Amino acid sequence: MTVPAFIIHDLAQALEVARIADETGTDITLQSAKGAGAFLGPDIFGAILDEVKRTYPRVNIVGILDCGDEAGTALKALRSGVSRISVDLTGPALEKVNDIAAQSGATTSCFITDAMDLLDIADMEKTICQHLKYRKTL
Repeated sequence: MTVPAFIIHDLAQALEVARIADETGTDITLQSAKGAGAFLGPDIFGAILDEVKRTYPRVNIVGILDCGDEAGTALKALRSGVSRISVDLTGPALEKVNDIAAQSGATTSCFITDAMDLLDIADMEKTICQHLKYRKTL
C-alpha cells in the first residue's frame, strides 16, 4: 500500500484531507505546492501542519515542503526545523542540502509527482475519497 499524497494550498484543504483520513483510518502525506518554500515559507507551512496534527491527532501525517531549485530556501527551511523537504537540485548544491538535512535529522526527496493537487477542485470530499481509495489499492 502506498501512502496517499496531496498537494495542499491552504489550511482548509489540509484539514479536509485529514478529516477524511481520520474517518477512514488512512495515513497521508501533505505536500506543499511546487516552490512553496519560497512564497509560503517554512513557518506558515509548519503552522498548517501543527494545526492539522492538533485537530486530528490520530492521523499519521507526513508534511513535505517543496523548495524547488532554491538551495537557500531549502537551507532556511531546515534551519526553521522543517523535517521533510523536496528539492530539485543537483551536484554540489544537492550534496550540501542533503548533508545539512542529515545533520539536523531531516530528510530530502523529490517532488511527489503523483500527489493529488487540490487546487481548484470543485468537489473536494469526492476527490479526496477517490484518491485515498485508489492509493490504498496500490
